[in-house]
Amino acid sequence: MAGSPGWRGHRAQRLLIVLDEFPYVCEVTPGLDTIAQAVGRRSADEIFDHLRRLQELQLLRREVPETERQRARTQRVLYRLADPYLRFWFHYVSPFQSLLQLGRAPYVWEREIAPTLDEFVARTTWEEVCIQHLWRRLETGQLPASVAQLGRWWDPREEIDLVGLWRGQATLVGECTWTAGPVDERVFMNLQRKAQQLPLAERPLWVLASRAGFDRIVRQRAEHGDCLLIEPADLYPEDAEVF
Repeated sequence: MAGSPGWRGHRAQRLLIVLDEFPYVCEVTPGLDTIAQAVGRRSADEIFDHLRRLQELQLLRREVPETERQRARTQRVLYRLADPYLRFWFHYVSPFQSLLQLGRAPYVWEREIAPTLDEFVARTTWEEVCIQHLWRRLETGQLPASVAQLGRWWDPREEIDLVGLWRGQATLVGECTWTAGPVDERVFMNLQRKAQQLPLAERPLWVLASRAGFDRIVRQRAEHGDCLLIEPADLYPEDAEVF
């Protein structure tokens, strides 16, 4: 790790842990100053080089809202761990290594992992899996929308999980839900409300992705061509090639 010896090893690990806890930060104060102070530094200036190095090592990913990707500078920046395994490690394993080494894995699972795992998957992984799935559909000509960029969008009040752009217009807008119950009409209506903040195309493709399926009304919308529905079984169909 570049920088002073104190930043090697455990200090780099501490930075990754803190970024796992506080991923939404601005690249201006006070956002990164808060991160810097949490790892024992005085200001953001002292961690910029380390953030850049972690990105070069592909341990950390810097994200901006999809509508701002072409801008030279934005205050809406997300730093997140790039690898799902590392996210799980720093979130669930690293804080409880002593207990795990004592053979208390069932205790850690019941007390810390099981109650929050659904939220963790929804926040860190499900959206990315859905984005990858949409790129595969585009590659095979199975996505009924023109998309040149695909990612997420957020502002201080709202977040949209899936936003596809074509020549600056949002041609695809979607919501990824990882809950125990099926997605209903309210989720779709709320997505349409949030989408009004985007530069919407005239007829965007609405996408709903759900762990637990969809209710009858939402499925009827899909049958009429109003939206595209994605479930876990759709991600890896039985006839897909296995390498």
